[in-house]
Amino acid sequence: MANYYHVAQNIEALMKCRPESWPQRFLIDGRRPTLREVQRAVVLALNKGFKVLPPCDNVDDNGMCKGHEEEA
Repeated sequence: MANYYHVAQNIEALMKCRPESWPQRFLIDGRRPTLREVQRAVVLALNKGFKVLPPCDNVDDNGMCKGHEEEA
C-alpha cells in the first residue's frame, strides 16, 4: 500500500494575498467557501498554533497532513 498526502495552504503566504481571493483557493465539500468561512478557519488554525490551514483531520503540530494509507 502507498500513502497519499493532502496539500496544505501556508497561512503566512495566504495573508499576503487579497482576502477577496481567499475563497477561490479552497473547496469545502465540493463548493467554494465564503470569505467568512476562510477567515474563521484561519483564526482556528492560528489558535491551535498551526502554520498551515489543516487540509484533513490527520495533521501534525503545524497542521500538515501526516499521510493516509491508500486502499488497494
